[in-house]
Amino acid sequence: MPVISIKDATHCDINDIQAIYKDYIENSQLTLETRVPSSLELEEKVTHYQESHAFLLILMDQEIIGFAYAYPFSPRAAYQHSANIAMYLLPDYDEFNLKNLLYQELENRLKAKEIINLLSCLPQQQKHQIDFLKSQGFVIRGDFPKSGRKFDQIWDLVWLSKEI
Repeated sequence: MPVISIKDATHCDINDIQAIYKDYIENSQLTLETRVPSSLELEEKVTHYQESHAFLLILMDQEIIGFAYAYPFSPRAAYQHSANIAMYLLPDYDEFNLKNLLYQELENRLKAKEIINLLSCLPQQQKHQIDFLKSQGFVIRGDFPKSGRKFDQIWDLVWLSKEI
């Protein structure tokens, strides 16, 4: 039986994070990122988000199969208790139970940092991810038609939130 674990990301994990994220950037609209960040950019992101919120990895038999992170909703002080979240798992491991484990750990870490509102913005076509977040208690708060562009297509976006 495989051993599943969750740990904090470090600079040693950048190449694995980059490989997973690269696939999503180049082949999916889950992220509207259109350029693969450099290793240095990712290392800065991991360090910053780890300090302010959380950047977690999920491993199966000590192999990184995905990551999740939270980051400030806005740099303004009034929003310090709200955070955006994102999750990415390798396609072969993108299943409810693994996502649920990773999400629950992310939420627990954010509660410990006194974050009270989680947000996520996704292309409306990402029904699978939207349904997952709704299963975790997220509620759709708004639709933003024609607000994202990737793969020469215009995407409608959905904002979801959850109070924790």
